[in-house]
Amino acid sequence: MGNVADGKSMSVDRCPSDKEEWEERSLKMNCSAWRSNRMYHCALNEDGDRLLEVCAPPVNIHGRSCTEFNTLGNVIQESFIRCWEACPNVYNSTEAYKYQTCYSYLYAEYDQPNESNVPSITGSEETESSTLNGPVFQSVILSLISVLILLLVLCCWEDIIKKQMIKFVEMIRKKCSGAGNHAATEGGCSVVKEQTDHKYENEKSSLKDIQIPSQKLTSNISKMAYIQSCFAD
Repeated sequence: MGNVADGKSMSVDRCPSDKEEWEERSLKMNCSAWRSNRMYHCALNEDGDRLLEVCAPPVNIHGRSCTEFNTLGNVIQESFIRCWEACPNVYNSTEAYKYQTCYSYLYAEYDQPNESNVPSITGSEETESSTLNGPVFQSVILSLISVLILLLVLCCWEDIIKKQMIKFVEMIRKKCSGAGNHAATEGGCSVVKEQTDHKYENEKSSLKDIQIPSQKLTSNISKMAYIQSCFAD
C-alpha cells in the first residue's frame, strides 16, 4: 500500500519546532533510504498521549486537525484533536512543526518546545528544594525539643516550690500548736497557784482562833511555803 509507513515508529519527548530542526531530524532518520516518497514525520499517536517519529508518505491534513500517526493502520492521518484557529483548513503533514498548539499540552507548562535541558532544570530545582527543606526540618525539630525541655523544667520547679511551701506551713502549724499548749499550761498553773494562795490565807486566819501545837503549826507552814515556792517560778 502506497500510504503505509515504513519501519517502526519511535517515541520522542518533543517534535521539531521549526523547519531547520525538522530537516535535521529528517537527515538522521534518512527516510529516503526506504523509498523515494517516504518522508520524516513527527506526530501524535492515535490516543493523543504520545509523540512519534516515523517515515511515511506525506498527506494533506483537513478540518483544522492535528497530524496523527495511527499505529494500528500504520498511516498518517487527521487526529481527533483540533487546533482550530492555529491550523489552516488544509496543510501538508510534513509541515506539522508549524502548529505547536497540537503538542503544547504534552509539554506540561512549557508552551514552546526547548532543548533537552528542560528536564535537567526541573531536576536541579527539585534537588535545591530538597536541600533547603533539610535545615528547615531540623530547625523545627530542635525548636520542639527545646520547648519540651523548658516545660519539663518548669513542671519540676513548680513541684519543688509546692513541697517547700507544704513544709513551711507544717512548721508554722507545729509552732502555733506548741505555743498554745504552753499558754494553756501557764494558765493552769496560775489558777492552781491562786487557789493555793487563797487556801493558805484562810488557814493562816483560822490559826488565830484554833490552838494547835506550835511544832505542828510550824510544819504546816513550811509545807505551804514550799508549795507556794513551786508556783513562784
